[in-house]
Order: sequence, then C-alpha cells, then structure tokens
Amino acid sequence: MLKHAERLMMWQCSNGVVFWDFIGLNYNIFLLILPLTGWEKNIKKINNVINQVFDKLFL
Repeated sequence: MLKHAERLMMWQCSNGVVFWDFIGLNYNIFLLILPLTGWEKNIKKINNVINQVFDKLFL
C-alpha cells in the first residue's frame, strides 16, 4: 500500500512538471495578473483546484 502511494506521488509530481511546462506561457501571464486580484486567496484556490483534479485523475 505504501509503495503504491509513493509511486502515485512520484507520478503526480512528474506529471505536474509536464503540466506546468505545457501551460508555461499562460501561467506566466497568470502570475503577472495574480497579485492584482489578491495573491494569497487565489493561490489557495488554485492549489485546491489542482488537488481536486489530481484526486479525480489518479485516485
């Protein structure tokens, strides 16, 4: 069970890097806009959304 969870986490991390590289340009623009709209709240929202997506795709 632990090995499966470790593999899953590693897989998520590697895919996360690919995912962010893929939308890198949009993400950079997004980062420029983000401070204007409330940095911390949005970061928390984004993290929640990403976690939910990963949960649906990989769990």
